[in-house]
Amino acid sequence: MRRVNFENEYNNRKRVREHGEITERWQAASEAFREAAADRSELDIAYGEGERQKHDLFQPKERADQAQLIAFIHGGYWQRGDRKNFSCIAEPLTEAGFAVALPSYSLCPDVGVMEIVSEMCAFILALHKKTGRKPLVVGHSAGGHLAASLLATDWAAKGSDSDDLVTEAYAISGVFQLRPLLRTSINDLLELDRD
Repeated sequence: MRRVNFENEYNNRKRVREHGEITERWQAASEAFREAAADRSELDIAYGEGERQKHDLFQPKERADQAQLIAFIHGGYWQRGDRKNFSCIAEPLTEAGFAVALPSYSLCPDVGVMEIVSEMCAFILALHKKTGRKPLVVGHSAGGHLAASLLATDWAAKGSDSDDLVTEAYAISGVFQLRPLLRTSINDLLELDRD
């Protein structure tokens, strides 16, 4: 039986040599979009009191009041990344007529993964209060885990007047098997334990 090297399987920075170039390309595209969409965006909207508890909201060029709302949650193994680096995701979506919200969240090891889930719940509650719309939640990597967590949330227990605040979620390369991370360098900052 072949033993799985979880470090190799989970550590994408080791697998994708050009990850730095890709990240730089995304950042440049995001900066350009933020500038181009300045007249139809709201930036740095607080959903909590923490420094990183902010989101941006980008509107489509037409019919903003009727647009379907997408919330995109960035990845980075709950320990890196920022909404500003992923604003480029909103460009094709707003061109297609969607409104797009992108949150940042506190990072490990300053907080634990479950605290990040709580922050994302606060973000969704604030977003719904602001827009009156229920979002389709999309997340990449750790953001996929967070999107699934929001789909499984008991919203009435969180104080929402709607018990079905998130009914649709889409995880792109979501991280769902967390136990293998215990044996990787990724856990150095996550500080996950078996429980």
